[in-house]
Parts: sequence; structure tokens; C-alpha cells
Amino acid sequence: MSLKKAMFWLLVVGVSGGGMALLWLDNPLNAGWDDSLRQRWSVLLLLTCLVAVVIDGFSVLALARLSAMRFLALCQQGGSPMATPYRQNLDQALPVCDVEPLRSLLRFRHGRRWRSKVRLVLVVGEPAQVQALAPGLATDQWQEAGGVVLLHGGSVQTPDCQAWTLWRALCRRRPVDQIVWAVAAEHRAQVAFLNNGLRELEQRARAWTWQAPVHLWVIQGEAVSEHSPDAGAVLDPCQPAERWAVTLQAQATSLLKRSLLCLGQQRTQAGLYALGLSWHLRQGLAQQWCKALHDQQPHLGGRGVPIRGLWFSQPLPRDAHCQPNAWQRHGSWARLLADRYPARRVGWVSARSARWAGVAALVVALGAVAASWSGNMGLLSQAGQALATNTLDSLLPVTRTLTAHAAHGSPWHQRFGLDRSTAVLQRLWPFYTVANQAELAGPTLAHLEAVLRDLDQWPAGALARQVRAERGYEALKAYLMLTDPQRLEPDSLQALGASQQLNPEAWAFYLQQLRAYPSLAPVRNEGLVRLARQRLLAELGQRNAEQNLYQAAMAEALGSYPDLGLAQLAPNTDAALLYHSEQTVPGQFTRQAWEGSVRQALARTARARREQIDWVLAEPDGQAAPPLDADALRRRLEARYWRDYTQAWQRFLNDLRWRDTDTVEAVAIQLSLLSDAHASPLRALFDNLTWHAEAGRERAALGESLLASAQEMIGKPVKVTGPPSGPLDAAFGPLLALRDASASGPNLAGWFTQVARLRLRLQQISSAADPQAVTQALAQGVFQGREADIVAPRAYGQLLAASLGAPWSGAGQALFAQPLEQAWQRLLQPAAQGINRQWREAVVAPWNSALSGRYPFADTTTDASLAFLGQMIRADSGRIERFVQQELAGVLRKQGNRWVVDADNSQGLRLNPAFLNALATLDRVAQVVFSDGNQGLTFELSGQPARDVVQSTLSVDGRRHHYFNHKPRWQRFTWPGRGDHAGASLTWTSVRTGERLYAEHHGTWGLIRLLENAQATALTPDEGLHRLVIATPDGLSLAWQLRTELGGGPLALLALRGLRLPSEIFLPTPTVAAGDDT
Repeated sequence: MSLKKAMFWLLVVGVSGGGMALLWLDNPLNAGWDDSLRQRWSVLLLLTCLVAVVIDGFSVLALARLSAMRFLALCQQGGSPMATPYRQNLDQALPVCDVEPLRSLLRFRHGRRWRSKVRLVLVVGEPAQVQALAPGLATDQWQEAGGVVLLHGGSVQTPDCQAWTLWRALCRRRPVDQIVWAVAAEHRAQVAFLNNGLRELEQRARAWTWQAPVHLWVIQGEAVSEHSPDAGAVLDPCQPAERWAVTLQAQATSLLKRSLLCLGQQRTQAGLYALGLSWHLRQGLAQQWCKALHDQQPHLGGRGVPIRGLWFSQPLPRDAHCQPNAWQRHGSWARLLADRYPARRVGWVSARSARWAGVAALVVALGAVAASWSGNMGLLSQAGQALATNTLDSLLPVTRTLTAHAAHGSPWHQRFGLDRSTAVLQRLWPFYTVANQAELAGPTLAHLEAVLRDLDQWPAGALARQVRAERGYEALKAYLMLTDPQRLEPDSLQALGASQQLNPEAWAFYLQQLRAYPSLAPVRNEGLVRLARQRLLAELGQRNAEQNLYQAAMAEALGSYPDLGLAQLAPNTDAALLYHSEQTVPGQFTRQAWEGSVRQALARTARARREQIDWVLAEPDGQAAPPLDADALRRRLEARYWRDYTQAWQRFLNDLRWRDTDTVEAVAIQLSLLSDAHASPLRALFDNLTWHAEAGRERAALGESLLASAQEMIGKPVKVTGPPSGPLDAAFGPLLALRDASASGPNLAGWFTQVARLRLRLQQISSAADPQAVTQALAQGVFQGREADIVAPRAYGQLLAASLGAPWSGAGQALFAQPLEQAWQRLLQPAAQGINRQWREAVVAPWNSALSGRYPFADTTTDASLAFLGQMIRADSGRIERFVQQELAGVLRKQGNRWVVDADNSQGLRLNPAFLNALATLDRVAQVVFSDGNQGLTFELSGQPARDVVQSTLSVDGRRHHYFNHKPRWQRFTWPGRGDHAGASLTWTSVRTGERLYAEHHGTWGLIRLLENAQATALTPDEGLHRLVIATPDGLSLAWQLRTELGGGPLALLALRGLRLPSEIFLPTPTVAAGDDT
């Protein structure tokens, strides 16, 4: 099959297959098509392909018919179809030959794919040499035999290439396979002849765009009737002339042998020719030809004419009875035809390049269409899955993608004629609208309407009413935005979505599309909006306008007064040694600012401004609210200022941090500075704080003071009035009340007294001969319940900090609690480390040495000593009990049978939870095992019936409990036993097997090892009765009832498995002060 025919069928199959796939597979092109429409398009596609095939078939048949008619016409002219109608002399111009007979013959003999089975050899040269090499070829123009066709190419000394053009039409894709150039021996010395021939071959190859390997055939001597030996070799075009000569000289020896053989066979002429040729090759004939060719081929091995072979022979004879166009194949051609050196294409082939460019463009187009089809199919699949679930979470991703495509265009890989984003979006949008209304917009609107309906129930407190009003205003604003997309502000509605715990992506997409698609907006309840506006107007009175007025008034004082930091509020003191803070009090929230400009600015703003209410509270016709009363507006603006004033001071004071120190001496220095009557930063801070907290108080006028003095002088009673009140009294009241020394509660004077007492105690420690020993003794006294005077200052500081309330909690901790807390920790931490060391030496080390590596504390085969365990954990005389009573009496106290933490004395210390858990576990075990002073416990067992179990035998320390599916009975056991057979074992017999051993454990703890595999279930609340179940390897269950006298009996000992005593009782306490010391 030719390339054109293959391309045609490939096109037909591709168009039909691709068209059927696009018609019957779901894709964006056939979205919404029914089966009838797809069938009509399928029939039309198949008919189109069928018509194309029929037309192509008729064209092929017509060409074949014409070729056959030409072939028959040639036969009717009286000769063979291989005969050429034009014959001229060898010296005349070559006749023009028709290639159709030759093509018809080759197609007849070798089929339509004849080119892959036939070897085309173009013979060029002067007529005499061509006649000598291929007799009759110049006359016949072509000769064929055995799948080899010789084509006459004429002379290469002239630019006339009619024969080449003719043979190019025979097969344009691969014109020839080899070129044989026949030359005479005397041409070796004719430089111009060789040069012209090689150049003409190169030019004709460029014209053909096809370069075949060239074999040079040297004809020398005269024709003889007998076959003469030939000589020559296949050459490598990329090798130099010297290698060619060596290759040809290698033929001289074999040629000499053949000459002697011919002479021995009485073939004198052939033998003499071979002998002479051998002698000439040895005398330099090979070097001369190779040098001549190499000199005329400057581009040897590159893109020049590839010289593939050099052959020598006499003129070849021809049988006189040979038919025209029939080649009498001579043996000299054998080695030349056996060479399969490939031809190559040269130059630029416009048709071929255009064809491959078209193929590449088609591949790119098909790839683009496939990518578009894949992308749109994925989008359709995603849309189908979303419609199947029909929920907002499933519809949101694909809807968001489609809207982005509609707004900014689809991605490039989804276009190419298959983009269905708009159609899919139109199909999907109603479902998204319904899901959004049900899951997002509807619940949000219902929540906002509930808030608006709540406005008719105002709380009693002013602050609560204000919070309710602000919440109602925000709800009304959001409600109006959602129902009127023209008013939409997406940024302001993000907080609403977060407060309702809505999907952030779904809420943001809904707000983004609300203005573009007004149909998403829910219907507004006009009656509810009108009522909400009336209620908010009555309560707020243009609150939004007041915010603008307030900001404008405060802008006048901004930058006119310096900010106040710790250095300004505690001047002339070393406050930085005690406190640090990154916050400052803004200058407009100071007493100087209030009295200097803020009060006048607020009053001036209240008198001058009358601002129309904003669109949230305005009626649709834009009516303005009634004018605001100037005094009422001023009071509201001032109330807002005092609220911000209080918050600014709270931020500063709550940000104060106490500086941490590492030693008792440093703590003593800090407390000395803190309690100093003249240089205390805290005293200076409170003095300035009191002065700023009295801002806004009404002072008595001078006339009133003089009148009161005159009335007092004449004896007229004077009306006694209390101290003037101010707007900050409620907020700063807890702080100002601390300065009243006569108050019954904790006050600043009492706190300074506690600080001074603790400072003296610390100074005594610092000046002692051994401060560390004194510190540990003092802390030890606290642990043992003594030294209450050390505990009192810390408790007083905590109480004073707590009395300030939540608004001033940070300030209370930094100013009053943290200084004493730090002193407490610096005293107790060294002692706590000493207690940890004593605990490790007195208890943990003996415990680990005797028990930690034995069962049940470790999974080993060796058992722990029960007697030593009793020495450690007995509730009355155990080593652990004595240690806690002697060393930790002030930190832990006995509550019933358990040790609990003393909340008062343990403050500032971190007790290790692992220590408390281990203490509780050992107390429970001691109560069960060592309850009467002796070690051991008593319990009872009763076997229970089980499926497919005939009998079971449980042996504990020599005593056996045998159960044979009879009436259950109780049997008493004592652990550990008194005999010499310590251990436990269990056997059972089922209905399918004989007696089998479940387990056998030796040693005192054998029973506990056996109970590890049992599943225990408490049957009574006091854990006095348990059900034990042990699963056997064959899938059966052995059951008993366990009755104990105290607690879980032997089950309580299972709590000791893997138990480890912690090495520390007290854990390191984190730094008291928050923040760094920088």
C-alpha cells in the first residue's frame, strides 16, 4: 500500500471513529442530545465516509484501467510489452521512454508494493561504457531480471537530465537504490572528466532530493566470449584514499589465483586479463584511481557524492538471443548488488515538509481537542456528581469554577470549540440558588430577622441596652445589604459569616455573586425593617453620626499631648528595675488633655453639628431624623470619651510586668525599693494614677466656699456634702479604694506592711552565715506546716490583686501578687530540690534496687519481695508514709485514707502528678494487702458453668478448686499461702479434648500473673464481688466468681504492674512574670 493510500485510510478511520466517539460518548458537544439526533448525525457521518471511499476506489480503478490499456497497446504493436518503441543509435540522443509499461510490469510481477521488493539501479556513463557494462541498456532504456531493474541514466558529462526526470516519475519517494557509473580506463588521467561527472551527479541528486550510493565501474580491454574474473571492492565513503587503496590491493592476490585457475582451464584470454589486472593493481593502479577520485571529491564523507565501490572488468558479453528489456545478469554484478548501503534524502523538500507540518498541525489540533474534551468532561462529571448530591458543599466548587470561566474566560486547554462552561452554568445555577437559599442565605436571614424581632425587649441595664442596640444596628445593616445588593459591602459582612460559623468559601462566593445576580437576594420584610428602624432610632439617636462627631473632636487633641509611659508616671524612681511594659497611655486620654482641649472640643461639636442619619436608619424617602438636643449629644460624646479613657489606662496597667530575678538577694533588693517610703515606684505610680483618675470631677465654686465659711463663722449650720464625684469613679474605684487605710478590706498600706515584713525576713537570710541553709530550713518549715508568717504576705498579695476585679486583673497581678509570689518561689524552690533529693535517696533508690526489676513492677520471671513491699507502703509504718508525714506535712494532708494537696501551703509549688498518682495507688494496695498489720489477704472463689467445659481445676499456693459442672460452691483461699507450693496453675477439660493445662506460674505472685489474663467485671458497687472470665486457646471461656473482704482483693494488686516511682516530688515552676526581662 502506498503512503497516499495509507494516509487516506488513516484519515477515513480517524474521522469516522472520532466522529462516532464525539456523537455517542458524553461530552460538551452533545450535551442535551437525544438518541434520534445522534443517530441522524451518525448516518450522515457514515455516508460521507462511504462516498469518500467510493470516489477513491473509482480513481484507483480508472488509473489501473489506463495502465492496462497502455500495456495492451504496446503488446498490439507487434512486440513484447517490454519493447521500447523508440530505438536509435548509441551515439545519438537518448529517446524518451514511458515509465507506465515498466510500472505495470513490476506491479504485475510483484504486486502493488513492488517498490519494497525491487532494486532499482541507475547506470550512467558514456554510451560505449554503458554498452560494455550492460549490453543493450542504452537501447532498451531499462532492463529487468530477478527483482533488479537497470535504468539507463545517460551521460553525466552534460546537464541534460531527461532520463533522470523520467525515472523520478517511476517512484518519487525512493527513485533509485544505487548508481553505477561506467568509465573507461583512460578516464583515470582525465581530471576534467571525473570532476564534471561528480558535480553533475551531485546536482542531479539535489534536483531529485535523493542521494544514492555511487559505484565506479572501470571498463578496460576488449569483449571476450568467455567469462573473465572481475576485481573490485565495496568502499567506505568516510575513509581516506589510502584505506581504499589497501582494500583494492587486497584483491590482487585472489585475482592472481583466479588467473592461474583460468589458465589451467584453457581460458587463456580470461586468465591473461586477470593476470595483467593483478599485476597493475600491485603496481599502483589502485592508488591512482583512489587518489583521482579523492582529489575530485573534496567533501568526501560529508554531504558530497558517496563513492561506495570501485570495480574493474572487461566489457561484458550479451547473448544474441536475449529478449529486449531482459537483463542477462552477469556474475560480476553479484557483490555490487549484495551491498545494501542506504540512500538518503538531501535538500529541502517542500511537499514533504508541508506534509509533515500538516501532520504536526493535525496532531496539535487533535491534542488540543482531546485536552479540551478531557477538561470539559471532567467539568461535566463534577457537575453531574454535584447535581446527584444536590448540596451546597458539592455545588459550590463547580459553580465557583464556572462563574470564574464566565467572568474571565475558560482556560486555554478547555476551549478549542468544546467549551460548555456557559451552558453548564445555566443548567447548574437554579440548583445552586435553591441549595444556597436552603443552607446559607435562608438560615442567615432567619437569624437576622430573629435579632431584629428581639429589639422590642430591651434589657434594664444601660450597658446591656447599648450592646443590644449596637447588635441590632449591625443586624439591620447586614439585613439591608443582603436584601438590596446595591448596598452590599462584602468586607463588612465577613464577620457575620464567621459569627454564624458559615462555610467561609461558600459565604464569600455568595457575597461576590450577590451583586452580579440580584436574583440571589432574598425578599425583604418591609414591616420588620420599619419597626426595627423605629426602635433603633429611639435607642441610638443617630449613633453612627455620633461616631463621626466623636472622631472629629478627638482629632483636634491628637498629637497635642505626649503619651505617658512608665517613666513619666513614676518619675524620679528606678521603676525599670521593678516593672516593664510596651504600652503607653495616649496623650488625649490624660487629665491635661481633658481639661485643656477635649472637653471644649466635645461641647463645641455637640452645639455645632446636626447630621442626617445614615442610610441604615433612614426611611426610603430620605427623611432626616429630628434634631438632636445639644446637651444630650454632649453627654453621649463625653460618655464615649470616658469609656475610651478607661480602656486606655486599663491596657497600660494590665500590660505591666514584674521583672524576674534569680536569687534571694536580688528579690530582697527589689522589695526594699518597692517598700521605700520616698523612692518607691509604686507609690509614685499611684499618686499619678489618682490624679488622672479624678479627671472630670466637678469642683466646688469659689463663691460656695466663701458662703460656707461665712455661715460657719456666724454659727449657722453648714450643709455637709460628700466628696465630689466624677465620671471615672466607677471604673477606677477599685484602685482608688486601695489608698484608704481605714478600709476593712485589704489596702495599700497593709500590703506595704506585708512587703516590709517579708523584706526584713529576706535580709536576715541574706546576712546569715549560711544563707542557703537558712533558706532551706525556712522552706522546710513551710513544707512541714510551720512558718505561717512567710505564707501570710503572699496570701495578702493574692487577695489584694483579686479585690481589683477582672478589668484590672493584669495590673493586680503585676503590682501586688507577682512581687510576693516571686519571693515565695525563690524561698521554696531550693527547698523543693532538697526534698526531691531526699526522696530519691531515702525511697526511690531502695525501691528501684529491690523492686523495679521484678514482677509485678517489671515483666520478668523473678518476683518482688512481698515483705519488702510491705516495709515500703504500709499505711502505719511504711517508709513512704513516714517520709510524707515528716517532710511534706505542710504541703500534703491526710483526708481519710488518702493524701491530698493542701491548697493554701502548696501555692507556688508544682507537685508532680505522677507522684500523687503513685502515692494513691500504693495506698489502695496497702489497705488491701496490709490492712491488719500482716501481709496477705483472704478471698473466696466459686466456679461457674461454661459452655462445652466439663471441668476446671484452679490451684493457688497448693490449694485446689475443682469444678465439675455441679452446683457452685465457695472455697476460701489465703494469699500468699502458708505451704511450700507457692504458685498458681489452671487446667480444664472440654467435651472435645481431654484435660489441658492453661497456665502454670511458680512463685508468690503466681496468682497475680494468672489474673492478668482474666477479664474481671464488678458485680457490686463496693467491688466485693467480681466475675472472672479466662478465654482458653480453643475458644472456650472458664468462669468464676470472686468474693473479697476488702476492695478488689487480689485484683487490686494488678495496679502494681509496671508501676514506677517518680524521681521528683516537685517540678520546676515556670517564671512568675509574663514576658521577657528586656
